[in-house]
Amino acid sequence: MDRPITDEEIARARHIDLVDYLIALGFQPTSRTSSRALFHSPLREDADPSFSVSRLQKGWFWHDFGTKEKGDIIDFVRQRRNIAFREAVREILDQPLRAQPRNYRSPQPHTQQSQQAVASIRHRYTRAKAAMTPARYRALQDVFARHHLPWYEELGAVWMLLQPDCSRPRFRVPYLAFPFPTSDVRTLQGFECRALRSVERKYQRRTRGPQKTLWMFPRPGQPILLTESIFDCLAGDALIGPRCSLLALNGLAMLPQLPSFLSRLEPPAVYVALDNDRSRDRGPKSQQEAIQMITGLGIPAIDVRVHTQARVKDLVKLLHRFPQGIDPHILDRTGIRHNPANVSVDRHLRNITSR
Repeated sequence: MDRPITDEEIARARHIDLVDYLIALGFQPTSRTSSRALFHSPLREDADPSFSVSRLQKGWFWHDFGTKEKGDIIDFVRQRRNIAFREAVREILDQPLRAQPRNYRSPQPHTQQSQQAVASIRHRYTRAKAAMTPARYRALQDVFARHHLPWYEELGAVWMLLQPDCSRPRFRVPYLAFPFPTSDVRTLQGFECRALRSVERKYQRRTRGPQKTLWMFPRPGQPILLTESIFDCLAGDALIGPRCSLLALNGLAMLPQLPSFLSRLEPPAVYVALDNDRSRDRGPKSQQEAIQMITGLGIPAIDVRVHTQARVKDLVKLLHRFPQGIDPHILDRTGIRHNPANVSVDRHLRNITSR
Protein backbone atom coordinates (compact mmCIF):
# COMPACT_ATOMS: atom_id res chain seq x y z
CA MET A 1 0.00 0.00 0.00
CA ASP A 2 1.27 3.48 -0.85
CA ARG A 3 2.34 5.51 2.13
CA PRO A 4 0.06 8.45 3.01
CA ILE A 5 1.02 12.04 2.27
CA THR A 6 2.09 13.94 5.38
CA ASP A 7 0.99 17.48 6.33
CA GLU A 8 4.62 18.58 6.02
CA GLU A 9 4.77 17.37 2.42
CA ILE A 10 1.51 19.13 1.58
CA ALA A 11 2.82 22.38 3.08
CA ARG A 12 6.11 22.01 1.18
CA ALA A 13 4.28 21.51 -2.10
CA ARG A 14 2.06 24.54 -1.55
CA HIS A 15 5.06 26.80 -0.94
CA ILE A 16 6.80 25.91 -4.21
CA ASP A 17 6.96 29.01 -6.41
CA LEU A 18 4.07 28.46 -8.81
CA VAL A 19 5.38 31.08 -11.23
CA ASP A 20 8.69 29.23 -11.62
CA TYR A 21 6.78 25.96 -11.86
CA LEU A 22 4.67 27.26 -14.76
CA ILE A 23 7.72 28.73 -16.52
CA ALA A 24 9.48 25.35 -16.23
CA LEU A 25 6.44 23.79 -17.91
CA GLY A 26 6.86 26.20 -20.80
CA PHE A 27 4.34 28.92 -19.93
CA GLN A 28 5.74 32.45 -20.00
CA PRO A 29 4.15 35.27 -17.96
CA THR A 30 2.90 38.35 -19.77
CA SER A 31 3.81 40.40 -16.69
CA ARG A 32 5.61 39.56 -13.46
CA THR A 33 6.66 41.04 -10.10
CA SER A 34 8.26 39.39 -7.07
CA SER A 35 4.90 38.26 -5.67
CA ARG A 36 2.56 37.87 -8.64
CA ALA A 37 2.38 37.18 -12.35
CA LEU A 38 -0.15 37.01 -15.15
CA PHE A 39 -0.30 34.22 -17.76
CA HIS A 40 -2.41 33.04 -20.62
CA SER A 41 -4.30 30.22 -18.93
CA PRO A 42 -2.41 26.91 -19.07
CA LEU A 43 -5.71 25.07 -18.51
CA ARG A 44 -7.63 26.29 -21.56
CA GLU A 45 -7.49 28.38 -24.72
CA ASP A 46 -6.99 31.96 -23.59
CA ALA A 47 -6.59 34.83 -26.07
CA ASP A 48 -6.24 37.48 -23.34
CA PRO A 49 -4.02 36.77 -20.30
CA SER A 50 -6.42 36.07 -17.44
CA PHE A 51 -4.60 33.49 -15.27
CA SER A 52 -3.27 35.29 -12.18
CA VAL A 53 -0.70 33.77 -9.81
CA SER A 54 -0.04 35.42 -6.43
CA ARG A 55 2.07 34.70 -3.39
CA LEU A 56 0.03 34.95 -0.20
CA GLN A 57 0.82 34.07 3.42
CA LYS A 58 -0.25 30.45 3.00
CA GLY A 59 1.67 29.91 -0.23
CA TRP A 60 1.16 30.41 -3.96
CA PHE A 61 -2.34 30.57 -5.41
CA TRP A 62 -3.86 30.98 -8.87
CA HIS A 63 -7.11 32.51 -10.09
CA ASP A 64 -8.49 32.08 -13.61
CA PHE A 65 -10.66 35.15 -14.17
CA GLY A 66 -12.11 33.64 -17.32
CA THR A 67 -13.62 30.59 -15.60
CA LYS A 68 -13.72 31.90 -11.98
CA GLU A 69 -11.75 28.82 -10.88
CA LYS A 70 -8.92 29.18 -8.36
CA GLY A 71 -6.70 27.15 -6.08
CA ASP A 72 -3.14 26.33 -5.06
CA ILE A 73 -0.40 24.49 -6.93
CA ILE A 74 -1.87 21.12 -5.95
CA ASP A 75 -5.27 22.06 -7.38
CA PHE A 76 -3.52 23.22 -10.56
CA VAL A 77 -1.65 19.94 -11.06
CA ARG A 78 -4.75 17.88 -10.26
CA GLN A 79 -6.81 19.76 -12.84
CA ARG A 80 -4.09 19.87 -15.49
CA ARG A 81 -3.14 16.20 -15.17
CA ASN A 82 -6.57 14.88 -14.03
CA ILE A 83 -5.04 13.00 -11.09
CA ALA A 84 -5.86 12.52 -7.40
CA PHE A 85 -4.66 14.79 -4.59
CA ARG A 86 -1.97 12.39 -3.35
CA GLU A 87 -0.60 11.83 -6.84
CA ALA A 88 -0.47 15.58 -7.45
CA VAL A 89 1.54 16.22 -4.27
CA ARG A 90 4.02 13.49 -5.16
CA GLU A 91 4.40 14.75 -8.73
CA ILE A 92 5.15 18.26 -7.45
CA LEU A 93 7.72 17.08 -4.90
CA ASP A 94 9.31 14.14 -6.67
CA GLN A 95 9.64 15.17 -10.28
CA PRO A 96 12.36 17.65 -11.25
CA LEU A 97 11.09 20.57 -13.27
CA ARG A 98 12.07 20.33 -16.91
CA ALA A 99 11.14 22.79 -19.56
CA GLN A 100 8.46 21.32 -21.79
CA PRO A 101 6.72 22.58 -24.92
CA ARG A 102 3.80 24.87 -24.20
CA ASN A 103 0.46 23.12 -24.44
CA TYR A 104 -1.61 26.19 -25.19
CA ARG A 105 -2.05 28.16 -28.35
CA SER A 106 -0.12 31.39 -28.27
CA PRO A 107 -2.08 34.51 -29.20
CA GLN A 108 -1.87 35.21 -32.88
CA PRO A 109 0.42 38.10 -33.79
CA HIS A 110 -1.16 41.29 -35.06
CA THR A 111 -2.19 40.90 -38.65
CA GLN A 112 -0.93 43.33 -41.23
CA GLN A 113 -4.43 44.78 -41.42
CA SER A 114 -4.59 45.52 -37.68
CA GLN A 115 -1.09 46.99 -37.73
CA GLN A 116 -2.20 49.31 -40.52
CA ALA A 117 -5.30 50.24 -38.53
CA VAL A 118 -3.19 51.15 -35.48
CA ALA A 119 -0.80 53.16 -37.68
CA SER A 120 -3.79 54.99 -39.14
CA ILE A 121 -5.13 55.80 -35.66
CA ARG A 122 -1.74 57.17 -34.56
CA HIS A 123 -1.41 59.23 -37.73
CA ARG A 124 -4.90 60.62 -37.22
CA TYR A 125 -4.08 61.59 -33.64
CA THR A 126 -0.87 63.33 -34.69
CA ARG A 127 -2.82 65.31 -37.29
CA ALA A 128 -5.56 66.19 -34.78
CA LYS A 129 -3.01 67.50 -32.29
CA ALA A 130 -1.31 69.58 -34.97
CA ALA A 131 -4.71 71.00 -35.99
CA MET A 132 -5.66 72.15 -32.49
CA THR A 133 -6.52 75.87 -32.44
CA PRO A 134 -7.37 78.19 -29.54
CA ALA A 135 -11.04 77.86 -30.47
CA ARG A 136 -10.86 74.05 -30.38
CA TYR A 137 -9.07 74.10 -27.04
CA ARG A 138 -11.81 76.38 -25.67
CA ALA A 139 -14.49 73.99 -26.97
CA LEU A 140 -12.87 71.12 -25.06
CA GLN A 141 -12.25 73.16 -21.92
CA ASP A 142 -15.88 74.31 -21.91
CA VAL A 143 -16.94 70.66 -21.57
CA PHE A 144 -14.56 70.14 -18.66
CA ALA A 145 -15.74 73.35 -16.97
CA ARG A 146 -19.41 72.44 -17.45
CA HIS A 147 -18.82 69.17 -15.57
CA HIS A 148 -16.46 70.80 -12.98
CA LEU A 149 -13.65 68.53 -14.20
CA PRO A 150 -9.92 69.36 -14.01
CA TRP A 151 -8.16 70.06 -17.31
CA TYR A 152 -4.73 68.45 -17.78
CA GLU A 153 -2.68 68.99 -20.92
CA GLU A 154 -1.10 65.57 -20.30
CA LEU A 155 -4.43 63.89 -21.07
CA GLY A 156 -3.78 64.64 -24.73
CA ALA A 157 -7.48 65.26 -25.45
CA VAL A 158 -8.15 66.59 -28.95
CA TRP A 159 -11.00 68.00 -31.05
CA MET A 160 -11.95 65.50 -33.75
CA LEU A 161 -14.58 65.53 -36.49
CA LEU A 162 -16.13 62.08 -37.00
CA GLN A 163 -18.77 60.43 -39.16
CA PRO A 164 -20.70 58.49 -36.47
CA ASP A 165 -23.07 56.75 -38.91
CA CYS A 166 -21.68 55.18 -42.10
CA SER A 167 -25.18 55.21 -43.64
CA ARG A 168 -25.18 59.03 -43.44
CA PRO A 169 -22.00 60.08 -45.29
CA ARG A 170 -22.63 63.83 -44.91
CA PHE A 171 -23.37 63.60 -41.20
CA ARG A 172 -20.35 64.91 -39.27
CA VAL A 173 -20.09 65.55 -35.53
CA PRO A 174 -17.28 67.24 -33.58
CA TYR A 175 -16.08 65.11 -30.65
CA LEU A 176 -13.87 65.41 -27.61
CA ALA A 177 -11.45 62.51 -28.19
CA PHE A 178 -9.41 60.89 -25.40
CA PRO A 179 -6.51 58.71 -26.61
CA PHE A 180 -6.23 55.31 -24.90
CA PRO A 181 -4.54 53.69 -23.08
CA THR A 182 -2.58 56.98 -22.73
CA SER A 183 -1.62 59.94 -24.89
CA ASP A 184 1.73 58.33 -25.74
CA VAL A 185 1.47 57.98 -29.51
CA ARG A 186 3.90 55.02 -29.44
CA THR A 187 1.35 52.85 -27.61
CA LEU A 188 -1.86 54.54 -28.77
CA GLN A 189 -4.63 52.08 -29.65
CA GLY A 190 -7.66 54.30 -30.18
CA PHE A 191 -9.95 57.06 -28.93
CA GLU A 192 -12.93 57.33 -26.58
CA CYS A 193 -15.05 60.16 -27.96
CA ARG A 194 -17.86 62.36 -26.59
CA ALA A 195 -19.98 64.57 -28.83
CA LEU A 196 -19.36 68.30 -28.45
CA ARG A 197 -22.85 69.24 -29.59
CA SER A 198 -26.34 67.91 -29.04
CA VAL A 199 -26.95 64.72 -31.04
CA GLU A 200 -29.13 61.63 -30.77
CA ARG A 201 -28.27 59.51 -27.76
CA LYS A 202 -26.82 56.70 -29.91
CA TYR A 203 -24.26 59.16 -31.36
CA GLN A 204 -23.22 60.79 -28.09
CA ARG A 205 -20.25 58.45 -27.57
CA ARG A 206 -18.03 56.70 -30.06
CA THR A 207 -14.93 54.49 -29.91
CA ARG A 208 -12.35 54.50 -32.67
CA GLY A 209 -9.53 51.97 -33.00
CA PRO A 210 -8.95 48.32 -33.89
CA GLN A 211 -8.59 47.19 -30.27
CA LYS A 212 -10.35 48.85 -27.36
CA THR A 213 -8.43 49.00 -24.08
CA LEU A 214 -8.66 50.59 -20.67
CA TRP A 215 -7.62 54.23 -20.24
CA MET A 216 -5.09 55.28 -17.63
CA PHE A 217 -3.45 58.38 -16.20
CA PRO A 218 -0.63 56.98 -14.04
CA ARG A 219 0.88 58.65 -10.99
CA PRO A 220 3.67 56.28 -9.90
CA GLY A 221 3.51 54.99 -6.34
CA GLN A 222 -0.09 56.13 -5.79
CA PRO A 223 -3.18 53.95 -5.29
CA ILE A 224 -5.53 53.60 -8.26
CA LEU A 225 -9.03 54.98 -8.60
CA LEU A 226 -10.92 52.57 -10.87
CA THR A 227 -14.12 53.76 -12.58
CA GLU A 228 -16.19 52.89 -15.63
CA SER A 229 -15.59 56.10 -17.59
CA ILE A 230 -12.83 58.65 -18.08
CA PHE A 231 -15.14 61.44 -16.87
CA ASP A 232 -15.73 59.50 -13.63
CA CYS A 233 -11.97 59.26 -13.09
CA LEU A 234 -11.55 63.00 -13.60
CA ALA A 235 -14.53 63.67 -11.32
CA GLY A 236 -12.71 61.66 -8.65
CA ASP A 237 -9.71 63.96 -9.08
CA ALA A 238 -11.97 66.99 -8.62
CA LEU A 239 -13.63 65.47 -5.55
CA ILE A 240 -10.56 64.36 -3.59
CA GLY A 241 -7.62 65.97 -5.40
CA PRO A 242 -4.87 64.34 -7.52
CA ARG A 243 -4.11 61.60 -4.98
CA CYS A 244 -4.54 58.52 -7.19
CA SER A 245 -3.55 57.09 -10.51
CA LEU A 246 -6.64 57.04 -12.71
CA LEU A 247 -7.86 53.91 -14.50
CA ALA A 248 -11.11 53.77 -16.52
CA LEU A 249 -12.56 50.54 -17.90
CA ASN A 250 -14.17 52.29 -20.89
CA GLY A 251 -17.13 49.96 -20.38
CA LEU A 252 -17.87 46.92 -18.22
CA ALA A 253 -17.07 44.59 -21.11
CA MET A 254 -13.41 45.52 -20.60
CA LEU A 255 -13.18 43.94 -17.12
CA PRO A 256 -11.16 40.92 -18.38
CA GLN A 257 -8.33 43.33 -19.31
CA LEU A 258 -8.10 44.69 -15.75
CA PRO A 259 -5.53 42.16 -14.38
CA SER A 260 -3.10 42.93 -17.20
CA PHE A 261 -3.17 46.67 -16.45
CA LEU A 262 -2.88 46.22 -12.69
CA SER A 263 0.10 43.88 -13.04
CA ARG A 264 1.92 46.61 -14.96
CA LEU A 265 0.96 49.48 -12.65
CA GLU A 266 1.65 47.63 -9.34
CA PRO A 267 -0.50 49.93 -7.15
CA PRO A 268 -0.43 49.72 -3.33
CA ALA A 269 -4.26 49.59 -3.39
CA VAL A 270 -7.22 50.12 -5.71
CA TYR A 271 -10.33 52.19 -4.96
CA VAL A 272 -13.17 50.59 -6.95
CA ALA A 273 -15.90 53.10 -7.84
CA LEU A 274 -17.92 51.59 -10.68
CA ASP A 275 -21.35 52.97 -11.52
CA ASN A 276 -24.17 52.49 -9.05
CA ASP A 277 -26.36 51.02 -11.78
CA ARG A 278 -29.03 49.01 -10.00
CA SER A 279 -31.56 49.05 -12.84
CA ARG A 280 -30.31 45.64 -14.01
CA ASP A 281 -28.09 44.85 -11.01
CA ARG A 282 -25.03 45.39 -13.23
CA GLY A 283 -23.27 47.82 -10.90
CA PRO A 284 -23.03 45.71 -7.73
CA LYS A 285 -22.09 42.54 -9.64
CA SER A 286 -19.38 44.25 -11.66
CA GLN A 287 -18.06 45.99 -8.56
CA GLN A 288 -17.65 42.67 -6.76
CA GLU A 289 -16.14 40.99 -9.81
CA ALA A 290 -13.54 43.75 -10.09
CA ILE A 291 -12.73 43.44 -6.38
CA GLN A 292 -12.20 39.68 -6.74
CA MET A 293 -9.83 40.25 -9.65
CA ILE A 294 -7.84 42.85 -7.72
CA THR A 295 -7.50 40.85 -4.50
CA GLY A 296 -6.68 37.78 -6.61
CA LEU A 297 -3.60 39.69 -7.76
CA GLY A 298 -2.57 40.26 -4.14
CA ILE A 299 -3.66 43.93 -4.10
CA PRO A 300 -5.96 45.44 -1.44
CA ALA A 301 -9.23 46.79 -2.84
CA ILE A 302 -11.52 49.40 -1.32
CA ASP A 303 -15.20 49.05 -2.23
CA VAL A 304 -16.05 52.75 -2.66
CA ARG A 305 -19.52 53.53 -1.30
CA VAL A 306 -19.44 57.33 -1.27
CA HIS A 307 -21.58 57.71 -4.41
CA THR A 308 -23.95 54.83 -3.66
CA GLN A 309 -24.58 56.19 -0.18
CA ALA A 310 -25.27 59.61 -1.66
CA ARG A 311 -27.83 57.87 -3.93
CA VAL A 312 -26.23 58.98 -7.20
CA LYS A 313 -25.13 56.86 -10.15
CA ASP A 314 -21.46 57.79 -10.43
CA LEU A 315 -18.69 60.17 -9.40
CA VAL A 316 -19.65 62.74 -12.06
CA LYS A 317 -23.09 63.11 -10.51
CA LEU A 318 -21.55 63.16 -7.04
CA LEU A 319 -19.33 66.02 -8.18
CA HIS A 320 -22.37 67.94 -9.43
CA ARG A 321 -23.76 67.63 -5.91
CA PHE A 322 -20.46 68.57 -4.22
CA PRO A 323 -18.63 70.83 -6.74
CA GLN A 324 -16.28 72.09 -4.01
CA GLY A 325 -15.02 68.55 -3.38
CA ILE A 326 -15.17 66.20 -0.39
CA ASP A 327 -12.84 65.05 2.36
CA PRO A 328 -10.53 62.52 0.61
CA HIS A 329 -10.47 60.31 3.71
CA ILE A 330 -14.20 59.68 3.33
CA LEU A 331 -13.45 57.05 0.67
CA ASP A 332 -11.88 54.91 3.41
CA ARG A 333 -14.28 55.88 6.17
CA THR A 334 -17.40 54.96 4.20
CA GLY A 335 -15.92 52.13 2.16
CA ILE A 336 -15.27 48.45 2.73
CA ARG A 337 -11.70 47.22 2.49
CA HIS A 338 -10.99 43.82 0.97
CA ASN A 339 -7.59 42.32 1.75
CA PRO A 340 -5.88 39.91 -0.67
CA ALA A 341 -6.00 36.85 1.59
CA ASN A 342 -9.77 37.00 1.86
CA VAL A 343 -12.63 39.42 2.00
CA SER A 344 -12.70 41.24 5.32
CA VAL A 345 -14.79 44.22 6.31
CA ASP A 346 -12.72 47.02 7.82
CA ARG A 347 -15.32 49.71 7.95
CA HIS A 348 -18.72 50.66 6.66
CA LEU A 349 -19.78 53.95 8.26
CA ARG A 350 -22.70 56.32 8.02
CA ASN A 351 -24.17 57.78 4.86
CA ILE A 352 -22.34 60.92 3.74
CA THR A 353 -25.64 62.67 3.17
CA SER A 354 -26.26 62.57 6.94
CA ARG A 355 -22.97 64.30 7.75
